[in-house]
Amino acid sequence: TQDHAINGQLSVRRLSGDIGLQSNGVASQALQMSELQLNAKIVNNQLNVQSNLKAPRLGTADFSLPGLLDPLALQVVENSPLTMNLRSDLPDLSLLSPFMGPAIQLAGSAKINVERIAQSGQVRMFGGIQGANLSLRDASTGIRMTDGVLDIALSNQQVQLRTLRFKGGKGDITGTGVIELGRDGPVGSAKLIANQF
Repeated sequence: TQDHAINGQLSVRRLSGDIGLQSNGVASQALQMSELQLNAKIVNNQLNVQSNLKAPRLGTADFSLPGLLDPLALQVVENSPLTMNLRSDLPDLSLLSPFMGPAIQLAGSAKINVERIAQSGQVRMFGGIQGANLSLRDASTGIRMTDGVLDIALSNQQVQLRTLRFKGGKGDITGTGVIELGRDGPVGSAKLIANQF
């Protein structure tokens, strides 16, 4: 009821400082943040959270989370949708190499635009992930893949691998596939074709 309505707001903003990423003893890598802020507002139990981050190495990322709160239980109203949106532009994927193991070198760029809706125990996702100029080198196996392209589409509970292509050796490797995200876990298949790879 209106007597139990929650109202309020919270704002957090970076004034100075940075965030460093560290994995498996590898030296910390500074993100060189230029902007980081989070704003949360509740008006008559309607929650809206928005956050954005900007950093030359990491790129830009925007996150939003709207939802309806139960003022007595202080949680999201049962059976109401909880939606999360993430948009990110990652210009330099080499920043993630330390998290993939000491022998892995990753490069390229990626764009992410994903909407996730959770309701009544069911999760739906929409949007996509694209990668360009991708390369992957594994010093332990000698694998070297370059000129990579990735295109993943998310539709409801389906993940579609539309395009996966790398050059390697004297040829290339391509892949496509579809995965269904059901209550019992992911079900589907992907097909990889190697040509003189």
